[in-house]
Amino acid sequence: MERLSRYARAWVGLTQQPFLVALRDGMVSLRAIRRWLVQNYFFLEGLLAFQADLLLRAPQPHRSILALGTVFTARELDWLYMQELDWTVPAHPAVTQYLRYLQELEAQPYSLAAVLHWALTAVWWMSG
Repeated sequence: MERLSRYARAWVGLTQQPFLVALRDGMVSLRAIRRWLVQNYFFLEGLLAFQADLLLRAPQPHRSILALGTVFTARELDWLYMQELDWTVPAHPAVTQYLRYLQELEAQPYSLAAVLHWALTAVWWMSG
């Protein structure tokens, strides 16, 4: 319980982001949602590449859990690909920066890359 209260302010801050509030209130157009989904697809493609690299470098005891994460990412990509999205939209600069960051993580030692992968996915799940 202490852990939840320690991060309550951060959680409320994340859930009160203007985009999420507008989305919840039905104020975001379908066009904007689709653009956001394309950007999410680009990010997930980079994440999948990073996860695959991490999986290849992982010690045997770590591989099963990393493989599950990779499968979840691949499934989300499959779902996004089936949507009617405009694939000609370029990656947003913020997404491009994330992709560069993920590529930089691939150059890090496995132990550091694994911890940063965990932190990245923990923040991602908390915000979504």
